Amino acid sequence: MSSQAEAIVIYFPVVITVKEEDIQPPVDLVAAPVARPTAPPRPTPPATTPHFISFDRSDQLLTFGIEGNPSPLARNRFLNRGLFGPSKTKLKSFKSTLEKAMLANQIDLVRFPRSLVLSVTVWFYMKRPNEHFVGHRRAPGNVRTQCTEHHSWCRSSRGPDIDNLAKFILGAMSNTVYKDDGQVVKLVAYMPNDNHALCHGRTIIQVQPMLGVPNPPPAPLACHFPISHHGGR
Repeated sequence: MSSQAEAIVIYFPVVITVKEEDIQPPVDLVAAPVARPTAPPRPTPPATTPHFISFDRSDQLLTFGIEGNPSPLARNRFLNRGLFGPSKTKLKSFKSTLEKAMLANQIDLVRFPRSLVLSVTVWFYMKRPNEHFVGHRRAPGNVRTQCTEHHSWCRSSRGPDIDNLAKFILGAMSNTVYKDDGQVVKLVAYMPNDNHALCHGRTIIQVQPMLGVPNPPPAPLACHFPISHHGGR
């Protein structure tokens, strides 16, 4: 027999009846949940949709605008699988958007036949960087005052060149507005920063037939250089 005493404990179940109305949840669960501050949703850039389009039949003036940051025409590249055009998808989207807008407004495609020479004026409103907005928060009317005064034109060294922007537009309007971009004999382009809405960029274009050749300005006497300046001996 063991020298240590063994203790035996027996538990009897106890049943307690509690009414449902007497049950109260803990106080911390009854308190209203604290509303956490949520950050405002980021504005999504607009899709490439027509801003407006019009055609003045008296002056044969076609004017249209398309939302979206202007895109330059990238050079084609030779890869292992052949020739690759980086701007092919954007050109196709631009053409499709323009064609749908012209047909919706009952404007014939290839409005200017090959027999006409054309003048094109383009305004490339470039997308503003977040640094131009107060608190880096992109919102309508939130552009810094000094940016609207001193940064009206897009002069960023990292941005696209205006000639590549023009090449994209001229190529996109081929077989849509006119037959071939070789019809364009006058091109005027501007590249300001966008000030409209969220400043995501847009393009406004005017196309009109050219009537006659304008006279050149009179050349001053100072422009009469010697022949050697033009490569002669």
